[in-house]
Amino acid sequence: RLYTWGSAEFGKLGLGSDSIMGVRNQPVEVTILAAEAAGTMPVSVSCGAYHTAVICGGGKTPDGRLFTFGGGWYGRLGHGDMQNQYSPKEIKGLDVQVRFVACGSYHTCAIENDSGDLAEGTHHPPGSLWLWGRGVLVGEAQDLPHPKRCALIEGHPKAIMVACGVSHTIAVMENLDVFAWGDNSHGQLGLGAGGRSEVFAPEQVKLLPGTVDVLATGATHSAAYLSNKTTFSWGSNAAGRLG
Repeated sequence: RLYTWGSAEFGKLGLGSDSIMGVRNQPVEVTILAAEAAGTMPVSVSCGAYHTAVICGGGKTPDGRLFTFGGGWYGRLGHGDMQNQYSPKEIKGLDVQVRFVACGSYHTCAIENDSGDLAEGTHHPPGSLWLWGRGVLVGEAQDLPHPKRCALIEGHPKAIMVACGVSHTIAVMENLDVFAWGDNSHGQLGLGAGGRSEVFAPEQVKLLPGTVDVLATGATHSAAYLSNKTTFSWGSNAAGRLG
């Protein structure tokens, strides 16, 4: 079962058109999802500032169908339009099994499970990276309201991890190279001193002294736990968030 709580603006709690304002202080079951995703169950969820994405699968597999709801402008929901969606709706334009999804504030990324093998040296299976939402964040001149397989990183067609901040994205590829793009005004891309404030095409992050095991992003900062059991963080240090 899926439960949501917090701000209901734009329908991002998925509770229907009667719950698009105010705050829910206690968890409420998203009963609409049970009907829409019959035969499956929610196995993974990602929350953006204005929208939510849920993977529903069956049995023991984490792979499955992707549902989104909330604010639809910039096309971040992936339904082919810019409309708000007040209850969970499956992305019909993404006719693949999804194993991971990440919501930024203005875009969404997902990793398809198109391989049963683990990437060498990791616990993650590689898969095609899909992007949609605000154009400058997904490598497009215009906003992209439907999922598109990422072809931005030449020679690296598959990803094993992806994380989205407000307006930046970091991805770990199948060969364990790390790439970042988007807003870099706080250094959240990890490209070093003197980096551009905006990076529209993926650039390789070369300063991490090891391979990434766990990747995470906040609004304007990023962090990684490496295979050598060390943790690195970078970006905005407001309120001491870099530790």
